Amino acid sequence: PVTVSIPLSILLLLLFRWILGDWVWGFFSGFIAGYLVYDMMHYAIHHAQGFKAPLLRKIRNHHLAHHFRDTRLGFGVSSPFWDSVFRT
Repeated sequence: PVTVSIPLSILLLLLFRWILGDWVWGFFSGFIAGYLVYDMMHYAIHHAQGFKAPLLRKIRNHHLAHHFRDTRLGFGVSSPFWDSVFRT
């Protein structure tokens, strides 16, 4: 929700500004762009049907298993990387 996203992004901007100084604008714009791509992909994984690309089908199947198979397993939300790290 916007009521959470905007205050959180302002807090992150201030934190990044404190750490990075004037370099914050390039970093923060990339950070926000990356988050928006992730969020749109997350929405598409839940709501779009019939992915034709095998990689997108694999990501969707992995993500839905993350939600619905076993709540104690499946830390990798969009890739199996964290599942490999934590052996889940």
